[in-house]
Amino acid sequence: MISPQAAVLDLGCGHCQFINNVRSEKRFGMDRNPDSVPKAGPGVCILSQSCSQPWAMADDSLDVIFTSNIFEHLHTKRHLRETLTEAWRCLRSGGRIIALGPNIRYLPGAYWDFWDRHLTELSLGEAMTETGFTLI
Repeated sequence: MISPQAAVLDLGCGHCQFINNVRSEKRFGMDRNPDSVPKAGPGVCILSQSCSQPWAMADDSLDVIFTSNIFEHLHTKRHLRETLTEAWRCLRSGGRIIALGPNIRYLPGAYWDFWDRHLTELSLGEAMTETGFTLI
């Protein structure tokens, strides 16, 4: 799914398990966790920042943004909108965002009892559509 010529960002890269295994021309990770920097493999550039702040990346500079279990932890809907707006700005025409996360319909119960978990697949889809993305 990722071209060897692609520029890829792992949003909320944590310990870089995903981005370290991507074989592409340009690889970036973004996370506020200071452990991300020493965990990044050779050639991976880490942006140590909040994803809801302006990204230190040029417009139309990414082909793929990957994120796993991050969006449901953003503190406010404004933070989600700002993150998606930055993703939209940085993705090239034809670029895509691959977003993984829990689905409340298939994961009921105590997982959702924490204050930072407030997103469903429908509300995420709505936020993504509002910022320009087409869902597939």
